[in-house]
Amino acid sequence: MPKPKLSPNDIDQIVNQLTSWRGKLTWDLLVDKVTAALGRPYSRQALDAHDDVKIAFDLAKKRVREGKSASPASPDISPELATALDRVETLRAEVAVLKQQRDGFLETFAVWLYNARNRGITERDLNQLLPAVERHRSAKK
Repeated sequence: MPKPKLSPNDIDQIVNQLTSWRGKLTWDLLVDKVTAALGRPYSRQALDAHDDVKIAFDLAKKRVREGKSASPASPDISPELATALDRVETLRAEVAVLKQQRDGFLETFAVWLYNARNRGITERDLNQLLPAVERHRSAKK
Protein backbone atom coordinates (compact mmCIF):
# COMPACT_ATOMS: atom_id res chain seq x y z
CA MET A 1 0.00 0.00 0.00
CA PRO A 2 1.55 3.34 -1.01
CA LYS A 3 2.17 5.92 1.66
CA PRO A 4 0.00 9.04 1.55
CA LYS A 5 1.60 12.07 -0.05
CA LEU A 6 1.42 15.58 1.34
CA SER A 7 -0.66 17.95 -0.74
CA PRO A 8 0.17 21.68 -0.91
CA ASN A 9 -2.81 22.28 1.41
CA ASP A 10 -1.41 19.75 3.91
CA ILE A 11 1.98 21.47 3.80
CA ASP A 12 0.33 24.84 4.46
CA GLN A 13 -1.50 23.38 7.47
CA ILE A 14 1.74 21.97 8.87
CA VAL A 15 3.57 25.28 8.37
CA ASN A 16 0.69 27.09 10.11
CA GLN A 17 0.93 24.68 13.04
CA LEU A 18 4.65 25.32 13.29
CA THR A 19 4.31 29.11 13.14
CA SER A 20 1.89 29.04 16.07
CA TRP A 21 3.75 26.31 18.00
CA ARG A 22 4.13 26.85 21.74
CA GLY A 23 6.26 24.81 24.10
CA LYS A 24 8.68 21.96 23.49
CA LEU A 25 9.16 21.00 19.84
CA THR A 26 10.50 17.73 18.52
CA TRP A 27 9.91 15.84 15.30
CA ASP A 28 7.98 13.18 17.24
CA LEU A 29 5.64 15.80 18.72
CA LEU A 30 5.14 17.35 15.30
CA VAL A 31 4.44 13.96 13.69
CA ASP A 32 1.82 13.23 16.39
CA LYS A 33 0.15 16.61 15.86
CA VAL A 34 0.18 16.25 12.07
CA THR A 35 -1.26 12.74 12.30
CA ALA A 36 -4.07 14.04 14.52
CA ALA A 37 -4.75 17.06 12.29
CA LEU A 38 -4.61 15.33 8.90
CA GLY A 39 -5.92 11.94 9.94
CA ARG A 40 -3.05 10.13 8.20
CA PRO A 41 0.32 9.08 9.63
CA TYR A 42 3.50 10.62 8.21
CA SER A 43 7.11 9.97 9.13
CA ARG A 44 9.64 12.55 10.20
CA GLN A 45 11.48 11.97 6.94
CA ALA A 46 8.33 12.62 4.89
CA LEU A 47 7.81 15.95 6.64
CA ASP A 48 11.49 16.90 6.52
CA ALA A 49 11.58 16.25 2.76
CA HIS A 50 9.48 19.38 2.13
CA ASP A 51 11.50 22.60 2.19
CA ASP A 52 8.64 24.72 3.56
CA VAL A 53 8.11 22.36 6.49
CA LYS A 54 11.86 22.15 7.16
CA ILE A 55 12.21 25.94 7.18
CA ALA A 56 9.18 26.38 9.45
CA PHE A 57 10.43 23.65 11.80
CA ASP A 58 13.91 25.15 12.06
CA LEU A 59 12.52 28.62 12.75
CA ALA A 60 10.03 27.29 15.31
CA LYS A 61 12.80 25.33 17.02
CA LYS A 62 14.96 28.46 17.13
CA ARG A 63 12.04 30.46 18.56
CA VAL A 64 11.45 27.83 21.25
CA ARG A 65 15.15 27.76 22.17
CA GLU A 66 15.21 31.54 22.51
CA GLY A 67 12.12 31.43 24.69
CA LYS A 68 10.07 33.63 22.36
CA SER A 69 7.18 31.20 22.08
CA ALA A 70 5.98 31.43 25.65
CA SER A 71 2.82 33.39 26.25
CA PRO A 72 3.11 36.19 28.77
CA ALA A 73 2.20 34.78 32.19
CA SER A 74 2.03 38.14 33.94
CA PRO A 75 -1.18 38.66 35.91
CA ASP A 76 -1.10 42.35 34.89
CA ILE A 77 -1.95 41.47 31.27
CA SER A 78 -5.57 41.13 30.30
CA PRO A 79 -6.66 38.01 28.41
CA GLU A 80 -7.37 40.13 25.33
CA LEU A 81 -3.86 41.57 25.38
CA ALA A 82 -2.34 38.12 25.92
CA THR A 83 -4.29 36.85 22.90
CA ALA A 84 -3.15 39.83 20.82
CA LEU A 85 0.49 39.31 21.85
CA ASP A 86 0.20 35.63 20.97
CA ARG A 87 -1.20 36.57 17.53
CA VAL A 88 1.64 39.06 17.00
CA GLU A 89 4.18 36.34 17.80
CA THR A 90 2.49 33.97 15.34
CA LEU A 91 2.54 36.64 12.62
CA ARG A 92 6.22 37.31 13.27
CA ALA A 93 6.90 33.60 12.84
CA GLU A 94 4.97 33.60 9.55
CA VAL A 95 6.97 36.59 8.33
CA ALA A 96 10.22 34.79 9.19
CA VAL A 97 9.10 31.73 7.20
CA LEU A 98 8.13 33.90 4.22
CA LYS A 99 11.48 35.73 4.33
CA GLN A 100 13.32 32.40 4.26
CA GLN A 101 11.23 31.26 1.30
CA ARG A 102 11.85 34.55 -0.52
CA ASP A 103 15.59 34.21 0.02
CA GLY A 104 15.43 30.71 -1.46
CA PHE A 105 13.57 32.02 -4.50
CA LEU A 106 16.13 34.81 -4.96
CA GLU A 107 18.97 32.27 -4.84
CA THR A 108 17.20 30.14 -7.45
CA PHE A 109 16.64 33.19 -9.64
CA ALA A 110 20.34 34.09 -9.39
CA VAL A 111 21.29 30.60 -10.59
CA TRP A 112 18.81 30.83 -13.47
CA LEU A 113 20.09 34.27 -14.42
CA TYR A 114 23.69 33.06 -14.45
CA ASN A 115 22.81 30.02 -16.55
CA ALA A 116 20.72 32.07 -18.99
CA ARG A 117 23.55 34.56 -19.51
CA ASN A 118 26.07 31.76 -20.07
CA ARG A 119 23.85 30.27 -22.78
CA GLY A 120 23.26 33.60 -24.50
CA ILE A 121 19.57 33.80 -23.62
CA THR A 122 18.39 37.40 -23.53
CA GLU A 123 15.82 38.98 -21.26
CA ARG A 124 13.58 39.35 -24.31
CA ASP A 125 13.76 35.57 -24.89
CA LEU A 126 12.89 34.90 -21.27
CA ASN A 127 9.93 37.28 -21.30
CA GLN A 128 8.26 35.85 -24.40
CA LEU A 129 4.62 34.96 -23.93
CA LEU A 130 3.66 31.33 -23.69
CA PRO A 131 2.17 29.82 -26.86
CA ALA A 132 -1.61 29.64 -27.02
CA VAL A 133 -3.09 26.34 -25.96
CA GLU A 134 -4.92 24.51 -28.72
CA ARG A 135 -7.50 22.66 -26.67
CA HIS A 136 -9.54 21.27 -29.57
CA ARG A 137 -6.66 20.40 -31.87
CA SER A 138 -7.27 16.65 -31.81
CA ALA A 139 -11.02 17.12 -32.42
CA LYS A 140 -10.34 18.95 -35.72
CA LYS A 141 -8.46 15.99 -37.27
